[in-house]
Amino acid sequence: MRKLIFITFTILGSLSTIFAQSTTEDMLNEITAIWPANACGHFSTVENNIPLYSIACSGDYTAKERKAFLDVIFKEGYQLRNENWKHGNRSGYYVYRTERARGTGDFAFFKLFFRDSRWLYPNVPGDGAQLLLYVREVKDIESLMAWQSLGVPIVFGLNIFNDNSPALAEKITEYGQAYLLSFPLEPKKANPQDGPYLEVETALDSQKLSELIDHRIAQYNDIRGFSYTMGSIFTENVFAMRQLLSHVRGRGIQFYFDPVSAGTAFETARLMSFQAYRSTNIIEAGLKSPKTYWDRAIAHSKKSGYSLVVLDGDAVKARDYIATQLRGKKLPPSAFLKLEELPVQPN
Repeated sequence: MRKLIFITFTILGSLSTIFAQSTTEDMLNEITAIWPANACGHFSTVENNIPLYSIACSGDYTAKERKAFLDVIFKEGYQLRNENWKHGNRSGYYVYRTERARGTGDFAFFKLFFRDSRWLYPNVPGDGAQLLLYVREVKDIESLMAWQSLGVPIVFGLNIFNDNSPALAEKITEYGQAYLLSFPLEPKKANPQDGPYLEVETALDSQKLSELIDHRIAQYNDIRGFSYTMGSIFTENVFAMRQLLSHVRGRGIQFYFDPVSAGTAFETARLMSFQAYRSTNIIEAGLKSPKTYWDRAIAHSKKSGYSLVVLDGDAVKARDYIATQLRGKKLPPSAFLKLEELPVQPN
């Protein structure tokens, strides 16, 4: 008889364990279903006799997802005792301490990990700035590393006539950032210190244009787009601009950044089916205080949805000011856009 009773309790105990595991699995599956399919994974452990449920996701964690998560655990009988979080660059984690019933000591922890995130609670979509930083004319590895140390997405401009640019492009790709090839174009008043530039006459001759730039373009992989510096004479010549744009378009270049807020070049690129964007704010190296220009970029972003902020590569004061904003948590890393996160422009 004792043997039968023992067997009965063993079976019941096993069924109880299986049922508990099944219930936990259902709960975790319901949590991961808050995000798109295959965006999350989960696992469970026990530490010091306290369950720890871990969920890792690629995506956002806004007030909407948080509400859905809390709804799931509340339905399972968990009561929230504490919530903590820490945010990094487009990543973060949250720790929730729960108890089945107050004072019982029946605790459980939920830990949520997020990566590739634009929004992490309590940063709310629509309330904050959305900025894309375009650093034009980064000239050497020291300048590149100084900008990279900000720890936010940046699009770098590389002068096609700078011999250092192919090596810089490799580093930029290693860092997970994007770059555009930047063409110095013929200005109204040339300055020898500005270095070589593409003349209108050369652009209008397709053979000369190919001879000048094709071997340079061939030194790069992962070119995401095209921009320019100077160019007051060149960009006013629609034929020269169309010739250059057609040439780079044929090499798979998709994005076009116009570093000025007016002029015909932007419309030319847009009509030629580039994903064309123009500067909303320019912060140059010579500014004594970048704060006013930075505040304008923030204000424009909140009004229009985003700001394309163009910065000189040697705008040290502006870079230091942005670093101060990040350290002071006046602007979260999630406020900075990657190139592919810019809104698609209608052509």
